[in-house]
Amino acid sequence: MLQLPSTRWAELTHAYGEASDIEEFLTRLATGDETAIEDLSGSLVHQNSVYSASYAAVPHLVDIARRLDDPDLKANTLILVGQIASSSDFRSNTGLAPDIDTAYRAALPEALKLAIATLQLAFEPYDAVYLLQTAAWLNGFETVGLALAGFLDDEFTFPCPRCKRDLYVWPEEDEDEDGYTTAGEDPLQSPMTPRTALLPGPAAGSTLDAQYRWLLEFGGESALSVIGERLPYLFGKGECPVCEAPFTLLDQLSTVTEER
Repeated sequence: MLQLPSTRWAELTHAYGEASDIEEFLTRLATGDETAIEDLSGSLVHQNSVYSASYAAVPHLVDIARRLDDPDLKANTLILVGQIASSSDFRSNTGLAPDIDTAYRAALPEALKLAIATLQLAFEPYDAVYLLQTAAWLNGFETVGLALAGFLDDEFTFPCPRCKRDLYVWPEEDEDEDGYTTAGEDPLQSPMTPRTALLPGPAAGSTLDAQYRWLLEFGGESALSVIGERLPYLFGKGECPVCEAPFTLLDQLSTVTEER
């Protein structure tokens, strides 16, 4: 990986231009400085854009995460790795040097191992959900990796497979219920809009069953305390309240992922 220090950092870019300051941010993070992760996040990922310095930083972030003792800081460091990795498909060609690209790719399997191990620790539950996103993405479950944040936003939005109307999957109106319903209009703007129930999954024998079981096995107590009871709905089936077209939520979310 690109050494610290190295004059080559000045040849790389991040969201604000020339990237020589990334060396300082990484050095601070290695000492346990919590503010460094904010500086790194703001510089290395911006509105789904990533930069040459983003990839050069990943092997260092993974190495630092391995050595950090604070579970929350370890988790947030790995979450940043996940944000960079999940942005990769949407970047323009940054012309990475072969050694930087090789080191970046070699660091990702270790990042997955660390993410799974960290998920078993006790730390802030919402951060744990974002870390589970990272782990799912790095394990090849791209749609799941992007979709889990829908449980934190309490909303999934995607086009109907038949009428192409935007559909809104929201929690039940009764706050004591864990279920979800589908509406053909934004329930905030049109609270009386008709809703249809989303049925939990995955169905027996479904190809999605392996992903569901992986999340349950490796999700960890902190993340599953937030999404565990609602997770079956991510793999559930619903019906458009306008044209009655059936859909599987994760399949429809995958079309949004592909468009991104």
